[in-house]
Amino acid sequence: MRRWLMLASYLGLALTAPAGWAVSADAVLEWSRRVELSVPVPGVIAEVQVEAGDRVKRNQVLLTLDDAPFRAAVTQAQALLTLRKSEYRETERDLKQAQELYARTVLSTVDFENAQNKHTRAQASQLSASAALDEARWRLRVSAIRAPYDGMVIQRQAQPGQTVAVELKPQTLLVFAAADEYIARARLPAESIAAIAAGQAASVTVAGEKFPAKVKQVGFEPVTRSEEAKPQYEVAVVFTTPKNLRAGLRVTIDIP
Repeated sequence: MRRWLMLASYLGLALTAPAGWAVSADAVLEWSRRVELSVPVPGVIAEVQVEAGDRVKRNQVLLTLDDAPFRAAVTQAQALLTLRKSEYRETERDLKQAQELYARTVLSTVDFENAQNKHTRAQASQLSASAALDEARWRLRVSAIRAPYDGMVIQRQAQPGQTVAVELKPQTLLVFAAADEYIARARLPAESIAAIAAGQAASVTVAGEKFPAKVKQVGFEPVTRSEEAKPQYEVAVVFTTPKNLRAGLRVTIDIP
C-alpha cells in the first residue's frame, strides 16, 4: 500500500489499492466535435446569419454565398440536358428506322453503323449533361453552410461582401462545436491507464462542480516523446451540461 501512495504522490494522482483503481488527474477542457466550416465553391458572401455564441439547430442555415451564379448554372445545365434528351430521342428513332432498313438489306452496313455510332454519342452526351446538372445543383446546395448538428458557433470569421477563394485550401468561415457537450483531456502514465477502458464511468469537476461523464478514448501511443520523461498517454472524458463553459479551462477528472 505504501508503494501505491508513493506512486500517487509522485504522479500527482489519487490512487487507491490495486483492487479498486481510482484515478484523479488534472485535465484541459475542449469542445466536443469541434469543426471548422467552409464552402467548397468560390463566391461572395451574401449573408452571415449567426454570431459567435449563438446556439443553432441541425441543418439551420448559418451562412450563404450570393447564389445568382449558381442558380444561373443550374438553369443552363437544365437547358442543355433538355437539348441532349431531344437529340437522343431523334437518334433513337433514326436507329430504329436504320435497323428496319438494314434488315431488308436496303441500308448499307456503313450507314447502319453510322446510325449506331450517332445514337451512342447522343446517349453519352445526354449522360454528360445529366451529370453537369447534378454538379450544378450540388454547387448551389453547398453555397450555403448549414449546421451539421445541434451546436454552438464558436468563432465567426466571415463578413458579407467577403470573397471566398478555394483554389488552394477552403477558407475557415465559421468554427462550430456540439451543443452542451465537452471533452476533458488528461495525460496519464502507463501504470494508471492500464485499468481504464472506453465507455467507463467517470466524472469531471469544473470550478468545484462535478458532472457525470464517460471515458471516450484511451490513447495507445505516448504523447510525450522525451527519453528522460516517463511516457504518458491521453485519456479523453466526455460529459454534457447546458452551462456555457469555455475551452482551455483546467478541470479534474475522476475515474473509479
